[in-house]
Amino acid sequence: MPKERLLISGDIAFNVKILPVLDHTDVKGWTQTWDKVEALKPKTIIPGHGSVTDLNIDQTQFRQFKTYNELH
Repeated sequence: MPKERLLISGDIAFNVKILPVLDHTDVKGWTQTWDKVEALKPKTIIPGHGSVTDLNIDQTQFRQFKTYNELH
């Protein structure tokens, strides 16, 4: 909903939970998609799991996830 800057993200965003890392997880694809989410600059994000959040909280969680996966 562009006017409201509301993004219903599905499983690209998780609030309070760590993103799942499975054998078939596409971290590179997730990162590319997340770059597109950031470009939209949503004010409110309804994540695939967890409570309603905003871009600042979700960016922090996503960056931690990305850093963890780059190290392992």
